[in-house]
Amino acid sequence: MTKNLKVILFYFVLLTLFLLLTWVSVPVSAEEKSVKNIANVWLFVPKPGQIANFEQAFIDHIAYRKLMKDPRS
Repeated sequence: MTKNLKVILFYFVLLTLFLLLTWVSVPVSAEEKSVKNIANVWLFVPKPGQIANFEQAFIDHIAYRKLMKDPRS
């Protein structure tokens, strides 16, 4: 293979890779913009005998979030 052919092949592969990555990233970014609300659910199961401690810790945590003006409800 000649040097010129290697250079042309290199740039062709580079351009093809760039176009493929651009093509893949466009739908992903468009999809992210259309989603306005993502639900987030946490499930906690306290150990037996720790329910009262868990409830108090949870109340304290919610109070801390309100104090820090957390926008999540």
